Amino acid sequence: MITRENLIDYIRENWNRVENVVNEALKVESTVEATFGNEKKTYRFVGNGCGIVYLTMPKTTESAKFQKLVNDVYFTYGLPKFKNMFSDDVRKDLENSGIPLAALWSQDIDINRTFYTLCSEFANQNGIKCSVVANLD
Repeated sequence: MITRENLIDYIRENWNRVENVVNEALKVESTVEATFGNEKKTYRFVGNGCGIVYLTMPKTTESAKFQKLVNDVYFTYGLPKFKNMFSDDVRKDLENSGIPLAALWSQDIDINRTFYTLCSEFANQNGIKCSVVANLD
């Protein structure tokens, strides 16, 4: 049976896959310098690039309920757990560099693909045909 608790349990049991992708994403870092008038600015980027990731499922009431559940778990469980992966120093460094953790969580294509893959696996194991679509933005 699909419940919020069962989905969270599955994600928790497989969270190491998210952690591995996050650790790899943080190794991908670039800096861009740009001049606007007389002002020179430096922008720091981390991660594998922005992307749009979503689940595809048959159009059924059960699938619609599962999609709503995934959206809830993404923000109420996934995002807080993701933020807790970082020490205060790392969190402050990223946020002071213009990289809010919520943005990294919601925009990095590989982090999102991994989270949604866990949800898709859970759905498929519980009788909902589900697949992940990911496109670079």
